[in-house]
Amino acid sequence: MINQKITDFMSTSPSSLEDFSKFINDLIKEHGREKIINTAGIDKNVLYRASNSQNITLDNYYKIKQAFKEKLVTNNSDIISQLPILGRITDDTKVGVLNPSQPSFVPVPSPFIQQWTPVFGYLNVNSSAYSGFVYIFSTNLVKNTKQITHSCINRLIMAYPENDDPLLGMVIKQDGMYALIHPITRIVIKKIPFENNISWAKFIVLIPYSLMEDYKEDIYQDNIHKLEDNLYKRKI
Repeated sequence: MINQKITDFMSTSPSSLEDFSKFINDLIKEHGREKIINTAGIDKNVLYRASNSQNITLDNYYKIKQAFKEKLVTNNSDIISQLPILGRITDDTKVGVLNPSQPSFVPVPSPFIQQWTPVFGYLNVNSSAYSGFVYIFSTNLVKNTKQITHSCINRLIMAYPENDDPLLGMVIKQDGMYALIHPITRIVIKKIPFENNISWAKFIVLIPYSLMEDYKEDIYQDNIHKLEDNLYKRKI
């Protein structure tokens, strides 16, 4: 069975077994089977399976990809995705809706979304150098986001009380209940009983809106391959 980690590698180029098979068959037309086998150091049966969209090991997949990585070309539309911005955070405290002049999406690397989906952002608006940055939240990294529980303690979260505006804060345990506090001033924003139905999302990272402003495909792809090298050497 193909190693699950191959999915992570294929999220950059190509994105499925069928795409990889097409890539292999294009290589066969251009170079011939013997050259591919000798260059990549793989068995003919591995090449046959890859050519027919069948499972191969991560090790063999990596050998092929490393041997012909200069042939792996991914369209910009496959690399960059638009992450939704749901609102704005003013002065690191007040959560509100966007105004018509503010962006509703931010361009990010596609694997960013694939790994953390459901994932979304809030535009950071204040007088500091971080104005124009985007808070990123995800509900994919925890088991239960339908209720604030012990797993929220010491986390910065976006809380969604029923019939009320979203709230940004850090969760602590206080006086036999949870308390959502301002992460800097530690002022209590809202007290929450242990039994509650407040949905929430985990804060992941703060990124500049211009994250992909100077994107160049060849540099991005080179960095991806370097990352794969490091992962492979560490036998992840």
